[in-house]
Amino acid sequence: EFGSHCRSILERAQKLAKKKAGSQRRKQLAAERRRKVMDQDLLQIQSRLRELCGPDITVLENTEDLIVVSKPSGVVCYHTKMTTAGKITKKRKQKARSNQPDFTGQADISLVDALLDVTSLSTINPLARGIVHRIDRGTSGALVLAKTDECHLELVALFFLRRGKKKNFALVHG
Repeated sequence: EFGSHCRSILERAQKLAKKKAGSQRRKQLAAERRRKVMDQDLLQIQSRLRELCGPDITVLENTEDLIVVSKPSGVVCYHTKMTTAGKITKKRKQKARSNQPDFTGQADISLVDALLDVTSLSTINPLARGIVHRIDRGTSGALVLAKTDECHLELVALFFLRRGKKKNFALVHG
C-alpha cells in the first residue's frame, strides 16, 4: 500500500513536470516566433524607410510599444506646417519603389510621415505623431517614437522629469 502510494505520487510529479516543461517550451517557441516576426517587421520597416528617406536611416529597435530610429542629418522629424510637400502620395511611392536616384531630394518627407506609411504611431500629439523628443533637421542621432498612447505618455513624462538619459556627441574637424 505504501509502495503504490509512492508510485502514484511519483507519477503525478512526473506528469506535472512534463506539463510544466511543455508549457515552458511552448512559451519559448511563441516568444521565438514573435521575435522572428518582429525581426522581419524591423527589416521591412527599415527597407521602406530607406526607400522614402534615403539609405542612411536605420531602425535600431522595434517593439509593440515603440520604435527607435537612427535619424540621419537632413531628415526632418515632422512638418510644423501642413503642406502637401511632404505627403507620401501614390506617385511618390511609385518613384520610391522604382529606386530612382536622389529620391529624397524630390520630396521633403518627414520621418513621421514615412513611419506612418509602415506602422502606427501614438495619436496624442496630432502634429508630431509618436514623437517623444525631437532632433533638428541638421542633426543625426537616435530618435524614440511611441507606437501606443500609453507608452507615449510614459516616455514624455520620463523626459519631462529628466529621468531619461541623453548623451550628445559632436564630430568636430579642424
